[in-house]
Amino acid sequence: MARKVRPDPVGPGGLPPLSEQLQWRRRARNGSGRSLTDEDVEWVYQTLHSPAVPFDCGTKCREHNGGIPFCCDHSVAVPVAYEPELRLLERRTDLWHRWVPISRMDQRMVDEVDPYNIHVVCKGVDHCERDNRSISCRIFPFYPLTTRSGEILGLVYNEVLDSRCWLHDRQRMIAASFVVENLTFWHFLFEHLPEERELFVGISTQLRRTHSTAGTKPQVLRPEGIFEAPTRDGEGPLRYLGPLESHRLGLSGRMVPIGVTAQ
Repeated sequence: MARKVRPDPVGPGGLPPLSEQLQWRRRARNGSGRSLTDEDVEWVYQTLHSPAVPFDCGTKCREHNGGIPFCCDHSVAVPVAYEPELRLLERRTDLWHRWVPISRMDQRMVDEVDPYNIHVVCKGVDHCERDNRSISCRIFPFYPLTTRSGEILGLVYNEVLDSRCWLHDRQRMIAASFVVENLTFWHFLFEHLPEERELFVGISTQLRRTHSTAGTKPQVLRPEGIFEAPTRDGEGPLRYLGPLESHRLGLSGRMVPIGVTAQ
């Protein structure tokens, strides 16, 4: 049986700002300027630890890609690490190394990113060290959808893998703890790297145009559940579609199970 859609639309004006709801506090830091420090990266790694779902979702798609999950296949997608992040990883493990472009298309990928960002590859899924996953691994397959003014509305599915990612149409299965940690990370990053906010404002604008042309609306994940986002500037109300299956954010800010079964 399909879930009912809440009839009354709600939105940023009717919901508490995410930064307030997450009880997000500005972290004291020793660094200055528009960059991340080694301590920042350590904090991010401590913050981003919850899996998107409570099992290895790579086992669902690897059978369709020669035994390798699509998101771990370097011929499909190449992660990007921040410069201090790669320094940290190189101190902690020999799992990661810089990706070497081979073709002109590869070089174009390198040229399209800021020198502060570095394409990296690991030894492969069979050698994965969970505590030493990159930020790109920890946040995949979602990124923030923002308004034109840069307010984060929630997380939206990253369509870089199209429908190959097993989670692409199973967003109700995403753990609320994963959503909370990701949104906490993005609020932190946008404050300390304003250029990242500008980047995702542009990405969000393009995504809304794509949905508007198709006559659809993007779906975003928030601690309260799944919402349908507006396509015009992202400034209109968010329409509630339903809860996340495993958890919701309690009034105290802790994660509480709600026991909703997938349909």
